[in-house]
Amino acid sequence: MAKNAFPMMPKAGGGVMPKLIGFLVLFAICSMIIKQPVESAQVIGDLWAKFTGAGDALATFLQAIGG
Repeated sequence: MAKNAFPMMPKAGGGVMPKLIGFLVLFAICSMIIKQPVESAQVIGDLWAKFTGAGDALATFLQAIGG
């Protein structure tokens, strides 16, 4: 049997439950975008601002450690 190239990654296939959960999450996201596009854009903008803020904070921390 061949070794798995990425040991921590799940194998292809899986059960019915993970696929069902993934479909429900995708359905919820799509319905939110269709029903409330302005609010969806605001959520994405807020998440992007938090992501970039975390990156800036990490860069500041690493610069402080490095001297």
